[in-house]
Amino acid sequence: MNKQIPFYQRPRTQSILVVIGALIIYAVFTYLLGGFWENLGFIILDLFIFVGALFIFMSFFSQFTLPVTKLDDRRLAFNRLFNYFTGSHGPAIFIENGNVRHREQELHRRGPGVILLDTASAGVLRNATAFTRPIGPGIIFTRGSEYLAGTVDLHVQSRRLGPLDHEDPFLKQRREDSLESYQRRQERRWETSGLTRDGVEVIPSISVRFRLDSEPGEGGTMFGYNPRAVWSAIASEAIDPDQPVEARSRHIPWNWLPVYLAADLWREYLRKFTLNELFSILEPPRTKSDMEARQTVFEWIEHLVFTRMTEAEIEHLDEVGRPSNQKIASREFEILQDRGIRIHNISITNLRFPESVEEQLQGNWKATWLERAQQERDSVIRQQSYEKLLGEEKALLDFADAGSQFLGPILKENANMPELLPDDSETLELLVRGNLNQCIRDPDLRSRLSTENTLLIELIEWIRRQ
Repeated sequence: MNKQIPFYQRPRTQSILVVIGALIIYAVFTYLLGGFWENLGFIILDLFIFVGALFIFMSFFSQFTLPVTKLDDRRLAFNRLFNYFTGSHGPAIFIENGNVRHREQELHRRGPGVILLDTASAGVLRNATAFTRPIGPGIIFTRGSEYLAGTVDLHVQSRRLGPLDHEDPFLKQRREDSLESYQRRQERRWETSGLTRDGVEVIPSISVRFRLDSEPGEGGTMFGYNPRAVWSAIASEAIDPDQPVEARSRHIPWNWLPVYLAADLWREYLRKFTLNELFSILEPPRTKSDMEARQTVFEWIEHLVFTRMTEAEIEHLDEVGRPSNQKIASREFEILQDRGIRIHNISITNLRFPESVEEQLQGNWKATWLERAQQERDSVIRQQSYEKLLGEEKALLDFADAGSQFLGPILKENANMPELLPDDSETLELLVRGNLNQCIRDPDLRSRLSTENTLLIELIEWIRRQ
């Protein structure tokens, strides 16, 4: 029967059978030795004492089998221990870092059970027809119809797609390669393969670091436990319709969604640029920082993929990669939000090309290195001019702020009483005093402007004499 229904295991009743067997043997020996009927009252009393002692000791020791503190949890612990004694217990599971630790076939037992989760684990329970509730770190007592639907690791996680390090995805099958290893290499190739606008295949390695959307300390754990995020992650897991219904590979775990989304976005942005554009220096507006001003189109694509997965609105690009100055909603961000996932970092590295394209790139690099060096030099000069302009503007703001540090509070306090406002001479003195104070307090200015400090003091004295 068990072979025909593999997901069911008959309750184990060895414990109670041993007790019943011992009682039968006791009764048989008493009868054979004589005096059974004469001692029937004592036998019944022994049975009552045995049953009472059994419940007392089971109630006592059940308090130490599980880390329970509440009265109701103690009652449930006794109930689960008694169920185990009678063989009617459900699953007894320990979950560590999102991984289920259990005896063989323990997950498939049905009945009231218990689940112990460490501080980095959470999960969702279900019954035969629906998901029932999320569970977090601690001890959970399951109902008779409930069983584990899925678990999550509350640590920051990382997933990767693409060829292995130092693997050539374009390499044809060799004699020493088995068909299975060749097919796996091709599967890794198609995971991240994309085409540029001029039809060149580019294959990177894509990795994503992420976690469930929660704050450290939330839910009583340093890793953060958000029931809504756990529920969304497990209850929204996808399936692969191309896989057989009974195949394990048909089920796609929640923690693979971010990297699959990143791979799709990589292909979407890659096809907007040609191969030569991919490595050209991006010319951003003058408001960009120095790092962004010197990034390539490829680095910009990596930034765009990250933005699509972390911001509700993103900049729209036309079919040739030009910004349209229009904001659109990010569907990928909505998907991740709905599933309770927060992205930390995205990395797109180790680009691979067909051998002929690799040779072409090397030839182009040798032929155009001077032109690219000049472009980078011009970019650095423009950025220096921009930073100089920003520095001048900041210096003017700092000068104004320092000069008004004494005058500003007086003007604000006496704004409604003109007769108490300082006159022109007092106003000038307060402004000079403000700049002098800034020069004295700032160590860098004090060492550079020793002569100017003396002149400012003399200027204040001159103002007072007027």
